[in-house]
Amino acid sequence: MKIYAAISAVNWQAITITLESCNGKEALESIFNKTPDLVISDVMMPEMDGVQTFEKLHGDKSSPNFETPVIMLTAKQDVSSVLEGLSLGADDYVTKPFNNQVLSLKIKRLVGLKRGGVKRSYIEPTPRR
Repeated sequence: MKIYAAISAVNWQAITITLESCNGKEALESIFNKTPDLVISDVMMPEMDGVQTFEKLHGDKSSPNFETPVIMLTAKQDVSSVLEGLSLGADDYVTKPFNNQVLSLKIKRLVGLKRGGVKRSYIEPTPRR
Protein backbone atom coordinates (compact mmCIF):
# COMPACT_ATOMS: atom_id res chain seq x y z
CA MET A 1 0.00 0.00 0.00
CA LYS A 2 1.39 3.40 -0.95
CA ILE A 3 0.82 6.04 1.70
CA TYR A 4 3.06 8.87 0.61
CA ALA A 5 3.49 10.65 -2.67
CA ALA A 6 5.66 13.49 -3.85
CA ILE A 7 4.35 15.47 -6.76
CA SER A 8 6.89 16.82 -9.22
CA ALA A 9 4.86 17.81 -12.24
CA VAL A 10 1.37 19.27 -12.46
CA ASN A 11 -0.47 20.58 -15.47
CA TRP A 12 -4.16 20.92 -16.17
CA GLN A 13 -4.34 17.44 -17.68
CA ALA A 14 -2.28 15.26 -15.35
CA ILE A 15 -0.50 14.99 -12.04
CA THR A 16 2.75 13.05 -12.09
CA ILE A 17 3.73 11.21 -8.94
CA THR A 18 7.47 10.73 -8.93
CA LEU A 19 8.21 9.33 -5.48
CA GLU A 20 6.24 6.87 -3.39
CA SER A 21 7.07 5.38 -0.03
CA CYS A 22 5.48 2.96 2.42
CA ASN A 23 6.54 4.70 5.63
CA GLY A 24 7.61 8.10 6.92
CA LYS A 25 11.29 7.25 7.26
CA GLU A 26 11.54 6.09 3.65
CA ALA A 27 9.53 9.13 2.56
CA LEU A 28 11.96 11.57 4.19
CA GLU A 29 14.95 9.92 2.51
CA SER A 30 13.22 10.24 -0.87
CA ILE A 31 12.28 13.88 -0.28
CA PHE A 32 15.79 14.88 0.79
CA ASN A 33 17.26 13.19 -2.31
CA LYS A 34 14.87 14.90 -4.72
CA THR A 35 12.97 18.03 -3.69
CA PRO A 36 9.39 17.61 -4.95
CA ASP A 37 6.88 20.36 -5.76
CA LEU A 38 4.42 18.98 -3.20
CA VAL A 39 4.16 16.22 -0.60
CA ILE A 40 1.03 14.29 0.29
CA SER A 41 1.55 12.42 3.54
CA ASP A 42 -0.73 10.11 5.47
CA VAL A 43 -0.87 11.03 9.15
CA MET A 44 -0.85 7.40 10.29
CA MET A 45 2.30 5.73 8.92
CA PRO A 46 4.62 3.03 10.25
CA GLU A 47 8.13 3.80 11.57
CA MET A 48 7.55 7.57 11.55
CA ASP A 49 4.06 9.07 11.50
CA GLY A 50 3.00 11.95 9.28
CA VAL A 51 3.37 14.53 12.05
CA GLN A 52 6.95 13.43 12.79
CA THR A 53 7.74 13.35 9.07
CA PHE A 54 6.35 16.87 8.64
CA GLU A 55 8.32 18.20 11.62
CA LYS A 56 11.57 16.80 10.18
CA LEU A 57 10.74 18.03 6.67
CA HIS A 58 10.00 21.59 7.80
CA GLY A 59 12.22 21.73 10.87
CA ASP A 60 14.99 23.67 9.15
CA LYS A 61 13.71 26.94 7.66
CA SER A 62 16.88 27.28 5.56
CA SER A 63 16.28 23.91 3.86
CA PRO A 64 14.90 23.91 0.29
CA ASN A 65 12.26 21.49 1.56
CA PHE A 66 10.88 24.16 3.90
CA GLU A 67 9.05 25.72 0.93
CA THR A 68 7.59 22.38 -0.18
CA PRO A 69 3.81 22.41 0.37
CA VAL A 70 2.39 19.50 2.36
CA ILE A 71 -1.10 18.04 2.31
CA MET A 72 -1.82 15.74 5.22
CA LEU A 73 -4.16 12.91 4.31
CA THR A 74 -5.91 10.92 7.01
CA ALA A 75 -8.92 9.06 8.28
CA LYS A 76 -8.70 11.05 11.54
CA GLN A 77 -11.59 13.50 11.25
CA ASP A 78 -11.81 14.81 14.80
CA VAL A 79 -11.28 18.54 15.22
CA SER A 80 -8.21 18.13 17.45
CA SER A 81 -6.41 16.12 14.72
CA VAL A 82 -7.28 18.69 12.06
CA LEU A 83 -6.09 21.51 14.32
CA GLU A 84 -2.85 19.68 15.10
CA GLY A 85 -2.04 19.18 11.41
CA LEU A 86 -2.85 22.75 10.43
CA SER A 87 -1.13 24.33 13.44
CA LEU A 88 2.07 22.43 12.55
CA GLY A 89 2.00 24.30 9.25
CA ALA A 90 0.48 21.76 6.85
CA ASP A 91 -0.92 23.56 3.82
CA ASP A 92 -4.06 21.45 3.85
CA TYR A 93 -5.62 18.58 5.79
CA VAL A 94 -7.75 16.16 3.76
CA THR A 95 -9.85 13.47 5.39
CA LYS A 96 -10.71 10.09 3.91
CA PRO A 97 -12.75 9.31 2.00
CA PHE A 98 -11.91 12.23 -0.26
CA ASN A 99 -13.00 13.41 -3.68
CA ASN A 100 -10.25 13.01 -6.31
CA GLN A 101 -11.29 16.16 -8.17
CA VAL A 102 -11.15 18.26 -5.00
CA LEU A 103 -7.73 16.85 -4.07
CA SER A 104 -6.48 17.46 -7.61
CA LEU A 105 -7.54 21.12 -7.47
CA LYS A 106 -5.86 21.58 -4.09
CA ILE A 107 -2.64 20.07 -5.48
CA LYS A 108 -2.70 22.32 -8.55
CA ARG A 109 -3.35 25.42 -6.42
CA LEU A 110 -0.49 24.71 -4.01
CA VAL A 111 2.00 23.82 -6.74
CA GLY A 112 0.96 26.91 -8.69
CA LEU A 113 1.58 29.11 -5.65
CA LYS A 114 5.00 27.53 -5.07
CA ARG A 115 6.03 27.87 -8.69
CA GLY A 116 4.75 31.45 -8.68
CA GLY A 117 7.25 32.29 -5.94
CA VAL A 118 4.78 32.58 -3.07
CA LYS A 119 6.75 32.00 0.13
CA ARG A 120 5.49 29.84 2.93
CA SER A 121 3.95 31.67 5.85
CA TYR A 122 4.73 29.74 8.96
CA ILE A 123 2.80 29.77 12.21
CA GLU A 124 4.93 28.70 15.14
CA PRO A 125 3.07 25.80 16.76
CA THR A 126 2.23 25.96 20.42
CA PRO A 127 4.48 23.79 22.58
CA ARG A 128 3.20 20.27 23.23
CA ARG A 129 2.50 19.40 26.82
